[in-house]
Amino acid sequence: MQLMSLKGVVKRQAMTRLRNLGNHAHNCAVLTAGVGEFVVTYRPKEPTSAHQYVPCETCLGYLTRKELWRHRCPLKKTKTKGKVAEKASLLLPTPSGSMPELNRLISGMLDPDIKLIIRNDVIIKKYAGKLLQSHSWEQRSYIRSQLRLIARFLKEMRKKSCSLSFKGCIDPTLFLDVVQVVKTMCGFHQESRAYKTPTSALKVGHILRKCAKLVKNRRHSGSR
Repeated sequence: MQLMSLKGVVKRQAMTRLRNLGNHAHNCAVLTAGVGEFVVTYRPKEPTSAHQYVPCETCLGYLTRKELWRHRCPLKKTKTKGKVAEKASLLLPTPSGSMPELNRLISGMLDPDIKLIIRNDVIIKKYAGKLLQSHSWEQRSYIRSQLRLIARFLKEMRKKSCSLSFKGCIDPTLFLDVVQVVKTMCGFHQESRAYKTPTSALKVGHILRKCAKLVKNRRHSGSR
């Protein structure tokens, strides 16, 4: 009903967004099941695996990784900068076969509280799966450091609300709480306006952005 009330370019953009949103939910189901027909925006002439496609972050149209940087998104005026394909891959479901490796990774961590947080939070586990997908097992120390950081963040957030999940943290009403928790974690000094560990603040910020994309993907793909 909202879409039919629109007119002109705005209506065409809304129709493109709605169509691609449905295709994205379908493609996520196909990738998870490992079988089915994959719906894409542009298909190159040469044979291409479904795993070589990623969605545009804005319109959710599917293109191959090497073609994504050329994509002129109909819903966005400016081109996306940075590692476009890497960012877009966060909108795809985590491979189901990564669970044994993930359990092995978490079991090697020492802090029982941190291990419990990682095991029980859906988004953090998905982020761990993405890290395992893009890094080798030899880089497990780096992966664990990333997981410890985000688990510590959630642990601090739960001091404000004990039942909070990471998905619950990605809420505009909690933005100031998130900022305050990051400042506390990284030793922000109010008078000098400086952090004790500024690199940690940057790392937490990058991880939060990536995990927010995982939350966004669950909403778009129809996951709970």
